[in-house]
Amino acid sequence: MQENQSEKEKEHFAEIEKALEEYKNNMVNPNDFKSEVSTTSRAFKEYKEDEANQKLAGTFFEKMCALSEKLFKIDLDKKSKDKIESAIDFTALKITPEGVAGLSVMALLFFLGIGLITIFLPAVIAPNLIKIIMFALGPISALYIFKYPQNKATSVRIKSSGELVMVVLYMIVYMKTTPNLEGAVRFAAQSATGKVGRDLKQMLWRLENGEIQTIDEGLMEYVVQWKNYNREFMDSIEFIRASMRETNPVRRENMLDKSVSIILEGTNEKMKHYSRDLQMPIMVIHGLGILLPIMGMIIFPLASIFLGDSIPYLVTYLIFGYDLLIPLVVYVVMKTILDRRPSTKTVVDISHHPDAMPINKMRIGKSIVPVWPFALISGGLIVFIGIFMLITFYNVDSTLITNPIHKLIVSNLFHSLIIIIGIAVGLIVYYWGTSFQKIKIIKDIQKIEEQFESALFALGNRLASGMPLELSLAKAHDDTKDLEISGLFRGTVKNMSQLNMTFHQALFDPKYGSLFYYPSKLIRTIMQSISEAVDKGTKATSMTMLIISEYLRNIRTTQEKIDDILSETSSSMKFQAFVLVPMISGVVVSTSQIIMTMMFNIDAKMKALDAASLAGTNPMGMMIDLESATQPWILQLLVGIYVIEILILLSMFVIKITDGDDKVKQNDLIWHVIIIGIIMYIIVLATVSLIFGGLISTAMGVM
Repeated sequence: MQENQSEKEKEHFAEIEKALEEYKNNMVNPNDFKSEVSTTSRAFKEYKEDEANQKLAGTFFEKMCALSEKLFKIDLDKKSKDKIESAIDFTALKITPEGVAGLSVMALLFFLGIGLITIFLPAVIAPNLIKIIMFALGPISALYIFKYPQNKATSVRIKSSGELVMVVLYMIVYMKTTPNLEGAVRFAAQSATGKVGRDLKQMLWRLENGEIQTIDEGLMEYVVQWKNYNREFMDSIEFIRASMRETNPVRRENMLDKSVSIILEGTNEKMKHYSRDLQMPIMVIHGLGILLPIMGMIIFPLASIFLGDSIPYLVTYLIFGYDLLIPLVVYVVMKTILDRRPSTKTVVDISHHPDAMPINKMRIGKSIVPVWPFALISGGLIVFIGIFMLITFYNVDSTLITNPIHKLIVSNLFHSLIIIIGIAVGLIVYYWGTSFQKIKIIKDIQKIEEQFESALFALGNRLASGMPLELSLAKAHDDTKDLEISGLFRGTVKNMSQLNMTFHQALFDPKYGSLFYYPSKLIRTIMQSISEAVDKGTKATSMTMLIISEYLRNIRTTQEKIDDILSETSSSMKFQAFVLVPMISGVVVSTSQIIMTMMFNIDAKMKALDAASLAGTNPMGMMIDLESATQPWILQLLVGIYVIEILILLSMFVIKITDGDDKVKQNDLIWHVIIIGIIMYIIVLATVSLIFGGLISTAMGVM
């Protein structure tokens, strides 16, 4: 009996083994599964790609820190090290606290070494004041480098405020149709740029990697780092999180609306405070950096005449002070102001436009070429002509020439003015070439973004009436046919009707998508949200469009208020750049020429009087040294270069105040300002010199 049972069990196990053998080939080995299937999320891939790109794009500062860390082993105290590490973590700089300390020491030793070298240089090259400045730059540069990570962190926090506004908008747009917090964060992470976008991608990776349990927990941790710098963002996120716990749909909608209004009102208030704080720095820039130095130029011709022996190498001081030190101080003051500017708008990204090109290049026919060779050739040729004429006619006595045209040709002041015109032409060609094609693309995109709000509202109303999507698009095209944005609707309808595409394909198809010629980050992100809402029905789509159009209207209204707040500042700086600086500079140079002409005429009259009286003494010659006086043409060169530098700095300041870090708009304004400023400078210089110079010559002739 037992033997029969044992045999049956054996047969049973044999059948099991046979069945397992048959299915063995179809079974998946867990180890093979892990090796073949990637468990890496999309958010993690995007985060790691972004991080890898940052590592590849090492800045000069990061490379120098790495080098300095190898040369100098410096141990920091815990408090200083923690501050620098916190700033490094926030800014994602690829440096260490030891590298920063090492670079500070290297900068200190470098300038001390330069200072020691200048001690042995002749005074004509390195006057005593310049030697002192070289030694002073050592500790100043060391302190600046040591504080750089913390200053950078502050700047990044301020500049990220514009990104935070868009993140809140993206999250709310998503949650209006799909009340899912994780989905809203994913949508914002895909749409946001810069540090905030990278932080959200990292948050999603931590969620999928198990470091945080819920996205709500991740948001709680993330907003804490902004509580001392952007309280409005923290409050907005709190309202979004609270809306997920609200069961009443009306109250949930009100919470989401409240979160947008909080961050927009906060941005508006920050810009009001910033605008008020601008008054004193602008007075410093205008008075100490522009007006006072230019007016001080009048003193130097007189100083060189009466104190020529007491102030040797005055020209060297002028070159170093006016063309190097003062522009550098103005730049540092401006940068300090701009680093505190709250970011209120995102720069238009034209890199995806089919006609776009790198910032330093332009398109000629079908070729994309660098701009700098054209600028160098055009400007260099004029500068060469000016230098050649200056050398050729340098020793010609213009007082013996009666023809005014011939007298102008041999004038050293005219030759130096040609050099300044050459420098200006080279810069104008460069800034014009790097902006004239791109600025049109930017203006078109901005115009389309301004029209997008009205277009969305028109399309949303059509859909709300129950009209099918394709027909609504056609009607919306008719409603906006006078606007540039109508082409987006026309292209979408064409793709859907003729190419049988879905709404999403009609927009985003890489070859035929209607968004191809509308490369706006804002429009693309919003249309992505709308295309997802299409799958939920016409009602959800129309509601999404109407909600987004309302939010865009609120953002536009806030931006208009901010533009009004900054209008007085920008207008003041433009007036200085276009009129005040070139006009005062022209008056200063022409006045110095008139003073020198008067002194030479008086000296000649005194010599003639002495010769007639046979006294043999010239009291004028005993008091002044006209031979060592700074010539007007030298002063004109110094002032002309200084004017060009200040015009560029003012243009940069105006654009960064009004539009942020927009290189294309900045270059476009610079070449306009240089053209008008140099023309104004030449007109004032010529007018004052001809009118008052002629009157003085006539008066001296009568004497």
